Amino acid sequence: MQKTTRSIVIAALKQDGNFAPEQIAEAIAKLNHKTRSGNDPPSLLVTQAETARLLSCSRWSVKRLTDGGFLHPIKLRGLIRYKRTDIDQLLVNGTGNTN
Repeated sequence: MQKTTRSIVIAALKQDGNFAPEQIAEAIAKLNHKTRSGNDPPSLLVTQAETARLLSCSRWSVKRLTDGGFLHPIKLRGLIRYKRTDIDQLLVNGTGNTN
């Protein structure tokens, strides 16, 4: 992983405040590996398209969920990502994180 990418990921996860230092270190270690096995945990941050796939809806629906406060995007240098935990909570409870 490039140094800049690594620093952006670390800054975003620290800014969020919901990730322990051990989780951040584990995420960086996973990102540093060139190959991924089928046993790897899901990514901590996912794209809008991946969010739509996980929720079985359109990208426009993801935008509506964001506008409605059910999902909270993380913006990194113009890129929009969503926390996997927010998506999982939405799937399980039908409600997002209301922070």
